[in-house]
Amino acid sequence: VQTIINDPILKIPEAIEIRWLSHYKIVHAIKQSYIAIATTCEHIPQDVSNLASLAGGILLSLREESFIILLCGLDEILGAVSNLSLTLQSPNLCISVLPTIIKSTKDHLNKIAESLKAYNDLVVDHFNDNEADDLSTPFTQYVEGGSLTPIYGMRSLGIDPTNGQELFVKKN
Repeated sequence: VQTIINDPILKIPEAIEIRWLSHYKIVHAIKQSYIAIATTCEHIPQDVSNLASLAGGILLSLREESFIILLCGLDEILGAVSNLSLTLQSPNLCISVLPTIIKSTKDHLNKIAESLKAYNDLVVDHFNDNEADDLSTPFTQYVEGGSLTPIYGMRSLGIDPTNGQELFVKKN
């Protein structure tokens, strides 16, 4: 039919892994080897200055709370999407199981989103707790669809003369 109506003949390409699936493999490998990578960076000899400074920079990133959370989150998210994609690419795919597979993946991703919201709630509760000792320590908050490296600030009312503590304007 396509030849008769002068439409190009389209072929369905062979199902192969696309780029983000290979990202999952990389993220998963880093997560699995996290301790070995950190230990190696700690033990690179200091006399090799360029390599030592690069390893030191990598080690600083590896130790950041936001890196660890991001690594674990990406491993979970990309793992779920990778599994769905590989299932959809299977030559033995049974169409009748698609709704179940898709629902399972959506539920898994929603569970991850709920976990991040619960984490954010803990951070907010911590800063709303007037008796917390470390209110000056920054904590990462995650906003759905937002940047992973945002900077939030609070407007200052100045120093309270009665106790010497800085007073901040809260959202509410």
